[in-house]
Amino acid sequence: NIDEVAERIGAVNTIVNDDGVLKGYNTDWLGVVIPLEKITSLKNKRVALIGAGGAARAVAYGVTRRGSRLTVFNRTIVKAQELAKEFGGDARSFDVIEEVRNMDIIFNATSVGLYIKEFITDKHIVFDAIYVPCETRLLREAKEQGARIICGMEMLLQQGIAQFKLYTGLDVPEGTMRDVLLEYLN
Repeated sequence: NIDEVAERIGAVNTIVNDDGVLKGYNTDWLGVVIPLEKITSLKNKRVALIGAGGAARAVAYGVTRRGSRLTVFNRTIVKAQELAKEFGGDARSFDVIEEVRNMDIIFNATSVGLYIKEFITDKHIVFDAIYVPCETRLLREAKEQGARIICGMEMLLQQGIAQFKLYTGLDVPEGTMRDVLLEYLN
């Protein structure tokens, strides 16, 4: 049995055993939207999603569900087009990566990131899915440009909090979970 959100994203990252009935969920999208919504509304925001793999699907789902306008940038334009079409966005190749300068939020969902410092301004929010190291080159350069940054650890933390709730039915204090996660990552 698969939750409709996990089905839409195309991935399960949490399986709950409810009296012998297994149900699959996806909490990654919450790991994306919760940190962003702590600092801005996602309604009508222009989101540049860099990458079109598995993590990108959760990002695409989350930001479009919250009313953002999505543009997927990917090395392979066909993959960008497939993801963008599925979630009602636009697709671009890395050849026009400078277009990120016109976006409100830049989300890196690749394992490497790109050199885009010259296109980042103090008007951007830059979120990197990579959580080790917390301050990636992309985030360090974005901070130098005056952008607001969100470390990938925030995505990991928020999706983990949602998982804990699914597993136990209990809320976990965010501060406690953050402390445990920081201790583990360090």
